[in-house]
Amino acid sequence: MEIAEAVLTRYGLTLSRKKTETMVVNGDQEETTSESIIKLGDKNIKNVSVFKYLGVKISPKNDKVMTQHRTKSVSAKFAELKDMFKNHRINTKVRARFMNAT
Repeated sequence: MEIAEAVLTRYGLTLSRKKTETMVVNGDQEETTSESIIKLGDKNIKNVSVFKYLGVKISPKNDKVMTQHRTKSVSAKFAELKDMFKNHRINTKVRARFMNAT
């Protein structure tokens, strides 16, 4: 990690020590919840069982978490656009096209 941080610094980038996390993917339950063995400076990096990357929650058993996250995201988007979908002044075909686009 120190080498990665040095390379990033050389190109004017910084490695966020607060946001950097590790995750055990192909391990048992004990390994996924244990402390990380990777250090950045003098501190161990936080080991997590689920994290969000580009809007998608990732976990070792990805199927359930990803499905739950997508369901919640879709529900939130529909709740946000509820007034538009219920607006009878907007043509039904236009509302349907908008719904298919989101």
